[in-house]
Parts: sequence; C-alpha cells; structure tokens
Amino acid sequence: MSYSIAYLISLIFGLILAFIVVGMPTGIVLRRLGYSEWWALVLFIPGGALVGLWVLAFANWPGPDPRTR
Repeated sequence: MSYSIAYLISLIFGLILAFIVVGMPTGIVLRRLGYSEWWALVLFIPGGALVGLWVLAFANWPGPDPRTR
C-alpha cells in the first residue's frame, strides 16, 4: 500500500489543524482548572474525550465549594 506525498502532507496538515482548533483551547481551559495542558492529548484518543469529560466532571474543582453555602 503506497500513499502519495500529497496525501501524507494533507494528513499531517489536518492533524496540525485539529490540534490548533481543538487541542490548544482545551489545554488553556485545563491549565486554568489547575491541570496540565498535556491532558488535552487525550482528546485525540478514540473515546478519550468522553472519558476525560467524566473524570473532569467528578474531579475537585478549584475555588469555594458550592455545597458549603
């Protein structure tokens, strides 16, 4: 199976574009929440975004606890 150079270049360009459009903003949000921005790479694993959302939903968030009001 042989791929053309144009196909490989477009694949690499698409992956870089996906990282810029999705990965960088996710990294910024994670950094603001106190997590490492490297966790944004989980988005590119199939099913990783869904698992990451569930982990983030039940994690301890920074700031005052709303249940103590």
